[in-house]
Amino acid sequence: YAHQQGITIGHASSLLATTNLIMVLGGVLTAFALSRGIAPLRLLTGLSVLGIVAGSALFWPGTPQALGLVALGLWLLGSGASTAAITSSLPLVLSDPSRGAAAAGLLSQIAALSTFFTPQLWLTLAAAGAWQGFIAVIAICWLLTLWVFPVRQHD
Repeated sequence: YAHQQGITIGHASSLLATTNLIMVLGGVLTAFALSRGIAPLRLLTGLSVLGIVAGSALFWPGTPQALGLVALGLWLLGSGASTAAITSSLPLVLSDPSRGAAAAGLLSQIAALSTFFTPQLWLTLAAAGAWQGFIAVIAICWLLTLWVFPVRQHD
């Protein structure tokens, strides 16, 4: 990335650290929201809207650079927050609470696989100049997340 963008390795490392910090902040904010009694599905619904809006602004042609950076920050914040919200819901899908570590590991492996395949998808869409494809993929992924998100069943 650094070579492609013509920046130093140090600058690229600083950018990576900043993105990680933004995602961590999203996780911390999610923990705060959940501790205040906000329902996980309601929180994830709001994060999905944020993700779709921020992602659309990020990939929309002609978005000013400043707005694009704000959109990127919000997208990263929402990604970190949604990861925390999804992870916090693991007890809802486990039949045996002692399997929490295995479920968290599986979730991490799924995330790792998506990290592996995502660049190929983005690069294919970028090569085709299909900015609408970026927005469609973002919207579909957030909506699928909402669809499969577990909710506690009341007796």
